[in-house]
Amino acid sequence: DSARLRRTMRSMGRPLLRIAVVAPSSPFEVERLQAGVRTLQTWGHSVVLGAHLYDRHLHFAGTADNRLADLADALTRPDVDAVWMARG
Repeated sequence: DSARLRRTMRSMGRPLLRIAVVAPSSPFEVERLQAGVRTLQTWGHSVVLGAHLYDRHLHFAGTADNRLADLADALTRPDVDAVWMARG
């Protein structure tokens, strides 16, 4: 079961997954994102935030170049197991 897996991974001193969070589209509610990150960490996961996660540009979550850079980085990092979008 998942609780047993979490206990086993923690006893080995490593997180279950290393999850990158990026915002490739619209801005998001910061409080909700932070609550989600805390939940993932409570479950034993390690969370990596995109370098431009909190950027804003017009009605987007940063410039197109910065959003693309964060997404490309998250998708190509060998130490990241999963990529989550902050919104949409």
